[in-house]
Amino acid sequence: MRTFIAIELNEDIKELLKNTINKLKNSYEKVKWVNSTNAHLTLTFLGETETQKVEKIKNNLGKIFAEEKCFKVQIGSTIGFPNNNKARVICLEIIDPTRKINELKNKIDEEIERLEFTIPDKKEYIPHLTLGRVKNTTVKIKDYTELQNTEFEIKEITFYESILTKDGPIYKKINNYFLKSN
Repeated sequence: MRTFIAIELNEDIKELLKNTINKLKNSYEKVKWVNSTNAHLTLTFLGETETQKVEKIKNNLGKIFAEEKCFKVQIGSTIGFPNNNKARVICLEIIDPTRKINELKNKIDEEIERLEFTIPDKKEYIPHLTLGRVKNTTVKIKDYTELQNTEFEIKEITFYESILTKDGPIYKKINNYFLKSN
């Protein structure tokens, strides 16, 4: 099964993302937009995961998050991957002055590797919310700042299974981890 670990977004943020996607649809062609109900902030994509390793990963993630506290981040402006001039992915930047997201990602990656699991994508991590993926071309990112400085609290991390279908991915929760209130 394909798995990943992500920060769960609250319904208010998902609604803001839905509205943002609707506003951006006229600005870009050939984009497959994300279904906002599936929106999340990916920490680590594991890819194909053997069933027997899922339970170990699930339990070890619980140990990582047991003492972690909720924290706040902000939405930045639009960014593109691999870059803003020739983007294949349209995103919203996440501003995390405390670098807590990166700290959590590093803890997760270290634990996953300790379980002798190879993480398929080890490039530099930039926290972001994916809005859409460009099909068969690239686009120049237009600056969209309407949500800039919108703050939200990170309260929950989820271990997901990703089931690919012709209509798009279906995300099934394997386990949720709630961070401690401050």
